[in-house]
Amino acid sequence: MSNIRGIYIDPDAKTVTEVWVDRGEGFLVDVWALCRCNTIQPIHRRSNGRRLYLFCDEEGRLKKKIPTPFAIRVDELNGAGEEIVGPAVLLGPADKNGDTMPADGWCTVESITPLIMWAADDDEEER
Repeated sequence: MSNIRGIYIDPDAKTVTEVWVDRGEGFLVDVWALCRCNTIQPIHRRSNGRRLYLFCDEEGRLKKKIPTPFAIRVDELNGAGEEIVGPAVLLGPADKNGDTMPADGWCTVESITPLIMWAADDDEEER
């Protein structure tokens, strides 16, 4: 299989970048590496009426040292930010075979960056 395009959100570096993820057998390995974990959770939300398919660390809040959080503006919270802990990858929905699709065409670094709210540097002391 081929690679699929996604958007990577790294709250430690406070960056939003385009990435390519294996769509085949290496999918989980790629996403685990990006999210710096070994269990991922898909989260489906909407932002400005557009679908978001976000993969993040399923156990992030259970870790002894909680990863750096960020928030993403979602319609479900009336445009307020939903907090996510640790890095995350935005990809597309699953196709009819259950394979994850690339991020929707509208989903770019330029369109996602304004939706992200970074944790304040002084929040690090509280975790």
